[in-house]
Amino acid sequence: MNAHEPRLETRASRRRDRIGDAVFRAPLGARRRARRSAPEGAIRPSAIEIRGATVRVVWGWQGWHERTWQRGQVGFVCSSRTVEDDGVPSRLILVVDTAHDAGAVTATLACDGFAPAAYAALTRHLRNFEAIGDAERAATDPLAWAGSAAPLSVDSLR
Repeated sequence: MNAHEPRLETRASRRRDRIGDAVFRAPLGARRRARRSAPEGAIRPSAIEIRGATVRVVWGWQGWHERTWQRGQVGFVCSSRTVEDDGVPSRLILVVDTAHDAGAVTATLACDGFAPAAYAALTRHLRNFEAIGDAERAATDPLAWAGSAAPLSVDSLR
């Protein structure tokens, strides 16, 4: 490379990740090879980014499709079921709406293109993402510390 040529920098190399941010990418060929059975309409992500209070999922040719979810609005159910044909575990993540309709599945992510170690790390990060959201909700709820304890009576304060 000549010293006078302009140096090309990708956006990813300029971006500084904060502590706790995570980006998981499936190798390009792995998404094609991983055509195991998945529910119809499942999203096969090429990248999942966890940045602060946002989870961003990118899929499709060159990341044309994108969905983002905020902490506290959704929950994640990470499963590993066995497909009858191969006997190989299929890695699925259900995105569950917790803000509006408790228990409604918003999206299904088929993460077969991710390596087993990357999928395990992803599920760990998603659990931490949810736990932080639960802690934030508990901090704003003044009665969360009481739990299911009965309210104090006037006699118990004397």
